[in-house]
Amino acid sequence: MNLLLGASGQVGGFLLPLITAAGGVIAVSRRPPPSPGGGALWIKHDLERGPWPSDAGTLISLGPLPYAVAALGALPRLERVIALSSASVLFKSASPVAAERQMIGRLLAAEAALGAHCRDAGVPLLLLRPALIYGGPGEASISRAVEWLGRYRVLPIAGRAAGRRHPVHAADLAALIAALINRPGMPEGIYALGGGEVLTFREMIAKAARARGIRPRFLPLPAGLLAGLVTLAASYAGGVNGAMVRRQNADLLVDDRPARRDLGWNPRPFSPLGTPSGTGGAA
Repeated sequence: MNLLLGASGQVGGFLLPLITAAGGVIAVSRRPPPSPGGGALWIKHDLERGPWPSDAGTLISLGPLPYAVAALGALPRLERVIALSSASVLFKSASPVAAERQMIGRLLAAEAALGAHCRDAGVPLLLLRPALIYGGPGEASISRAVEWLGRYRVLPIAGRAAGRRHPVHAADLAALIAALINRPGMPEGIYALGGGEVLTFREMIAKAARARGIRPRFLPLPAGLLAGLVTLAASYAGGVNGAMVRRQNADLLVDDRPARRDLGWNPRPFSPLGTPSGTGGAA
């Protein structure tokens, strides 16, 4: 039996149909299922109120990591844990924005608590740190810029916006997790995951815009000036802050060679509108 936390999130929507065919799944989410049926036992439950008790042998955590930590005490037959974190812990710990530093601090603390609980209980833990996730519901980083282009026809960017990215499609993460669930002797440890194509920030937004029929036009501005303008116009910036602007010229790449070697990680090139033929999340 698998207990899936965050079933209605970016990755959960892709993962659920992959694992319900292979065995019992209890899907826990604060939102109702996107469609009835599907073979999973869907539990509408707000994990802020506490964990959902279960006799599941596998915990799959796709939501906030503190919920996974809390769940461990309510799973007496737990045999393994697969949890989704974020590569942001590698890039934002020294952010000039206090809210970002605090968010990363909480995430690192949850990672450490989950690791300690699993070690004490003798339960294998696989912690995945993907780069920027796209392709699922709720994605904002790419869609926010594309929506701006669609509305205002031109997007201000920081200089050349040449910082490199390798975005990860949510469906590839789901395919990887599904493959690992069915794999004997699941690897343990922390693995970074990058996408199958490296693009600059500008190239990434341009490709996403063209995929939606929008002509990408950019207005390069000095990074400091644009960061200041964004800070002054915070109510109009749609959640963008000055640190995000400055990171447009920073490389946010991870070394995912261990994941490719140990997990069979085989992500697709950046594909804003779907899955190219012949690609997938796991080999």
